[in-house]
Amino acid sequence: MPIQYRIERLQLRGARKIVAASRPFTIRIDTTKAGSASDQFVLPLNSSYSYDFDINWGDGAAERVTTNVNKTHVYDTPGVYDIRIYREFPSIQFGNQGDKAKIIEILQWGSIEWSTMEFAFYGCSNLTNVSATDTIDLRNVKELTYLFTSCSELTGVDVSNWNTENIESINAMFYGCSKLTGIDVSNWNTANIKFMELVFYNCTLLNTDISSFNISSLTNANNMMRNSAFGNSNYDLMLTAWNAFGTNNVKFHAGTAKYSAGGPAAARASMVSRGWTITDGGPA
Repeated sequence: MPIQYRIERLQLRGARKIVAASRPFTIRIDTTKAGSASDQFVLPLNSSYSYDFDINWGDGAAERVTTNVNKTHVYDTPGVYDIRIYREFPSIQFGNQGDKAKIIEILQWGSIEWSTMEFAFYGCSNLTNVSATDTIDLRNVKELTYLFTSCSELTGVDVSNWNTENIESINAMFYGCSKLTGIDVSNWNTANIKFMELVFYNCTLLNTDISSFNISSLTNANNMMRNSAFGNSNYDLMLTAWNAFGTNNVKFHAGTAKYSAGGPAAARASMVSRGWTITDGGPA
């Protein structure tokens, strides 16, 4: 049985042993990437929240952390390590700062009850993959704003099983993820999402179907698909489905996607008549 699923035999400095039932939030880091010293990693915490977590640094060292100040660990040997975090860890927030270039993979979301994902991996330019297939716990989360912004090397992330029923903003969630080729958002519950601005802006390879989105609460989708690979077929589906909600006064950018004559064109005209400002590639 893998070590993260056993009762840890490591004695935590000032902490109790990790219980077997806990599944850790697990990330892979490379200390030699840009940031702090090449033998260090600085875990970015969010000063707006309280923490009480156990951490296994991946080199045999483990400790309990109860502050909300960024936590630094020094390794004997620079290199790649898997960091495991257990218990009360409400937020990780790289925020385009610090050791943002040192995280290279998210292996598992674990049993963490997140409080926010705002700015979580913003600027993590060497984050190539989110290989985690377990379900992330978003029950207390309202913000996915800037979650993966500027993760320019990100090629894959499975968001198909994310419970987004309490989410209110996904602004710039994937902004600048220029190597992301596909995500499945068809099962998302977006009924409470008000803000979708810049979500897929500069996702130059991404063409995804968003026709299943419930936009009853939507107020702003400005530049949502700008400079993306959003295609004509998906745009036609979106126009027909979104028009049915009767939502008013929304700004939306479809990139260069064109709309077909008939139903899609009529749906677009209806949306414009209700105060929508739509930028797209024009009629097909």
